[in-house]
Amino acid sequence: MNHTYTTPALCMNHTYTTSALYMNHTYTTPALYMNHTYTTSALYLNHTYTTPALLYYTCTTHILHLYYICTIPEPHLYYTYSKHTLHMYYTYTTHILHLSSTYHF
Repeated sequence: MNHTYTTPALCMNHTYTTSALYMNHTYTTPALYMNHTYTTSALYLNHTYTTPALLYYTCTTHILHLYYICTIPEPHLYYTYSKHTLHMYYTYTTHILHLSSTYHF
């Protein structure tokens, strides 16, 4: 199951690839001048993905001191997980852009 999302407003390209065994996330965000898969040194982000096998997702953002966990209880919720991840990333990125002047990105 492959899902591709594009959000021109924030100049972001989101590619979500989901299989029965793993989920891979690749983000390209020209607006913040960075390309990252799992790790973004520019914003001091550390992304750890322990996916469908353990049904666990965590993202730690040191610069904003944020920590959130999304746990998916059942395999049939992968699609819901994918949509939820998009929503979380959109909100999260919007928050970063909003605070960009504060943190001087």
